[in-house]
Order: sequence, then structure tokens, then C-alpha cells
Amino acid sequence: MKNGKNDIDRRKLVLYLLDEISTEGRREVELWLAASGENRKEYELLSKTWKETGKLGFFPKEIDTDKTWDSFSSRLDENAAKRNITPEKNPYQRTVRFLYAAAAVTFLTWISITMVRLIQNDTFKKMETLASNELVIMDTLTDGSIVRLNENSSLTFAKNFRVSERKVKLQGEAFFEVMPDTAKPFIVEAELGSVRVLGTSFQVKGFRETDMEVYVEEGIVEMSAEKDGDMISLVLVSGEKGIVKYPDGELVKEGVITPDELFWANRKLIFRETRLSLVFELLRKHYKAEIDVENEEINKCLLTATFDNEEIDQILEVIGASFELDVEKGENKFTIKGRGCSNE
Repeated sequence: MKNGKNDIDRRKLVLYLLDEISTEGRREVELWLAASGENRKEYELLSKTWKETGKLGFFPKEIDTDKTWDSFSSRLDENAAKRNITPEKNPYQRTVRFLYAAAAVTFLTWISITMVRLIQNDTFKKMETLASNELVIMDTLTDGSIVRLNENSSLTFAKNFRVSERKVKLQGEAFFEVMPDTAKPFIVEAELGSVRVLGTSFQVKGFRETDMEVYVEEGIVEMSAEKDGDMISLVLVSGEKGIVKYPDGELVKEGVITPDELFWANRKLIFRETRLSLVFELLRKHYKAEIDVENEEINKCLLTATFDNEEIDQILEVIGASFELDVEKGENKFTIKGRGCSNE
């Protein structure tokens, strides 16, 4: 670069570009930039060339300072030649070369470290969504936990869970069998609240603009929700059900558990002193079978039993044996006969 009132040491331009310049040097560069449009174009050329030469991938790598400088210097000379700008040549060229190379190392290393930190941040974590649409589906998460999604539901989660927790976001209804890990709790976030566990099996129902429901099949869970600006929680154990009321967030423990609460997930029916009238109604619903009861007194019998993925023939056989009833099977039709339970 020629000596003159509009000339400036390129070292100062690079330091200004990296924001590593002194207050006095910054003022000198800014006065130089304001002196003419040609000076500003010269700086823009330097900035563009520097950025093109300093491109990096996301991860740190060993930087060859000579190669970095050669690439930068070559590009700068090429661009200067196109604009009829004479490259700087002076006795301090080797010193300038060293300073530019050192600046390149600092600049490129800073970019590398920054990108690594961003990648490690949750913003860069690959998120996956499991959607069921019109079918019940099952999948295994990376930690070994099993999830079953009911129809028209979705589950969003990180491909790799964080070190301190395993968090998923549910829209709809799902049944979880969580792999135990005392150091990394499993958290399900839904529309109205969240569920926190270490290892258990439970169901969460959290559709938009409806109550949120949690039913615990095995283990213990903590159910939390926000009400009037405060976080409230409820501990549920096996066989219990918690509800977050829509829309005010009231958290209550529900005493009534429907016998077919988990049927969609694992074809399990749990009856606790349930009248046979309801038992037959649920069997008709889930097995698409016709069941006729000849004696109304039969419907009054109270059944306590659990059926886990059993066919309707086996279920009715158990019911018949329990109450001394006759079960006659026709073509997709069952007829129940007997005295019934008039004294119950």
C-alpha cells in the first residue's frame, strides 16, 4: 500500500476487523474509513477476502497458519489486481505476515469453539417426532423405555437424551414402560402439566383443551401442574389416577378407574367388584361380539378379576365358572344362562 494521507497499516485493519484494536487505533481506522469511499471499498474488500479465506466446518481442527495466510494473501492480491490496487510491499512484510497469521488463528479458533458450544446446546439437538395417526403404535426410545401411542397422538423427544434427564413432550395419549435410572428421571410434558418418574409403567392422556389424566399401573409418579401462578404436585402410586382439570389447572386424585383404562395399550381389563352388566358392555365394545343375557339377575353379579390380553372365549369361561353360569357360543354370539346373583 502506498504511503500517503489515505494510507493505513493493514495490521490495524485486521485488528479492527477482529475487534481486537485499541481505542486510539479504532479512532484512526474509523477516520480513515470516513476519509473517502475508496477507503471503505478497500476495507470491504479486505473483510470479504478474510471471510472467504477463513471458512471452517463446525468442529475445531488444527490450523495451518502459513496455509491460512497464503490463502488470504493470494485472494487479497487477486481481488486487488482486479481493482488495480497495488499490494503492500515493505521491509516489515514478514512481521505483518506473522501478525495476520496469529490473528487468523485467533479468529478461526474462536469460531470453532463457539460452534461446538452451540452444537452441544439443546438448540442443535436433533428432535424426533413419533406420530400414530389412525393406528396404535409402539416404539422403544434410546434409553430402552417402551412407549405406546394411542390413535391421533404424537410424542416429541431428543434423539439422545440429556445427561441429567429424559424429557419427552406428548400430545394425545400414551402408555410408558420406563427403564429405571435413578440418576436420570423420565419427564413427560403435556398440555396442562407434567409427570416425573424414575422407572415405572403409567398412562398419560393430554389432548388439547381437555383434562389431563395420569393412571399408574406400577410404581410411583409425581404429577405437577401450574395453578394461579404456583406449581402444585401430586404423588400417585399403583392403581391411582390423577387429573389436571381444564382450564383452571386444578389437580385432583380420581377414585374411579375404568376397567378398560389400558385396553387400547395392552388389551388389559381390570375389574374390581364390577357389575356383570358393565363387564358385558365392555366386552361387546372391544371384541365386537354379541352377548345375550337370559336372566336379568346375572347382570347384578360383581366380578373381581384381571384379564391380560385374553380372548373373549377365555374371559366368558372364567365368568361362567365364577358364578355357575352356562355360556353358549354361536356364530359371533354368546348366550349367558343361569340363576344369577339376586342376593348381591
